[in-house]
Amino acid sequence: MNRLKKILTVMILIIFVSITTACTNSSSVDNDNNKSSTVEKTETNKNNSIKDNSKEKSETIDIEKEIKNIFTLIDNREYAKLYNTFSEQVRNQVTEEQLVALLKQSFNNLSKLKGIESIFPDKINGQEVFHVKVNFEKEDIPYLIAFDKDGLITALVLDTTIQEDNSSTETNSSITETEITIGNSPWELPGKLTLPKDESTTKFPAVILVHGSGPNDMDETIGPNKVFKDIAHGLSENGIAVLRYNKRNNVYTMPESYTSKELVIDDVLEAYKYLSTHSSIDKNRIYVAGHSLGGWLIPRIAKQLPEGAGFISLAGPTRAFSETINEQLDYLLSLDINKNEQTQKALNMMKEQTNNLERGNLSDNAYENLLAHPKDFWLELEGYIAADEYKAIPQPLLVLQGEMDYQVSMKDFEVWKTILSYRDDVTFKSYSKLTHLFMESSSETELSTPSDYAVAAHVSPEVIEDIAKWITNLK
Repeated sequence: MNRLKKILTVMILIIFVSITTACTNSSSVDNDNNKSSTVEKTETNKNNSIKDNSKEKSETIDIEKEIKNIFTLIDNREYAKLYNTFSEQVRNQVTEEQLVALLKQSFNNLSKLKGIESIFPDKINGQEVFHVKVNFEKEDIPYLIAFDKDGLITALVLDTTIQEDNSSTETNSSITETEITIGNSPWELPGKLTLPKDESTTKFPAVILVHGSGPNDMDETIGPNKVFKDIAHGLSENGIAVLRYNKRNNVYTMPESYTSKELVIDDVLEAYKYLSTHSSIDKNRIYVAGHSLGGWLIPRIAKQLPEGAGFISLAGPTRAFSETINEQLDYLLSLDINKNEQTQKALNMMKEQTNNLERGNLSDNAYENLLAHPKDFWLELEGYIAADEYKAIPQPLLVLQGEMDYQVSMKDFEVWKTILSYRDDVTFKSYSKLTHLFMESSSETELSTPSDYAVAAHVSPEVIEDIAKWITNLK
């Protein structure tokens, strides 16, 4: 993908929250960099000054000034002026109207700017970038920004590569966390295994976490929130081991053509192999929990894992995917904040992409396809109804859903129930105040809004407890 595709893909993912968020393949990490996506990182001091070793770029460009200017324009909602700060390469390939509409959708829900907390210079795959933590009145959000030699923006995305603060793990005496690697060359992936500290048990049940759409990191970082880290730590505090890992398209540039097998399923199988030979894991009690896209693919994963003890779908769609996405877009189009002409045009452009998927009229150009997946990805899943496919899977299933989720709605949850309620080994539960991330919504609307994802929160303890009880009761 070229730079334009990467930037717009991330912005589109922010809207969908498959958003998951993300620093796209432009910030893919090298295979040798398993512990973190950052190298040569130097912290700035608290008053935001950049140290001398921010390399050649800072010698000719006042990085601190440029970054402050970017977020001042965002704070003032002066997106047309912001458009002119993007590189010529970006501006040659996207109109001002298109980019302004996407910028509005990405930033209009932010609260008032307070200031820039920190700026970290870095190199990712040889590209100089800056990790920027921005303080707003109601949220603190990390961004990844890159410039060309003239100081014009080549990337402005949510940052999922910041070195993780492990203080909560270090002070939690009930769990341990180890950095691991799953898979083999050329697709090795960094991950973490979280284990309970329980001397009375030598073998723990385990859960593999499978990401939603987008190039997610192992924590499934979305804005300031870390969905998978919350689940991993919560389950391990309840006696259950958890394996999570960076998604393949977070670490590597994907080939021109691939399917769900290469993007998702193969790596789940590698995670299972890792756990099944681990001395602390009960190989007969390994479960797979998929979120969003991962939940949608649970039946396909289960077909490849007959040894799996059970499966969990967290906000997994089960209607035709085009129907689910169109419902998302119709809701976004209905929000007052999106009533302006430019945003309506951008969202309707996405609806046209979705309708092309429904009509089977996808282009071979990856960006023109929905969520930047190639045609083969969607053709392989044409006609796929997850709940129908699960009828042939003998293992127990847990289906969980947030009732305020606007991305995968209660309509999908009801389809799961309608198709599988005849089975005693399938359990269903929904949560009245929770979003797609299984966090409480702060929105006053009937459903959550994209602004919820910019507010720091945690996965509901009730969700974690329900998963833990379900696994424990399957003994």
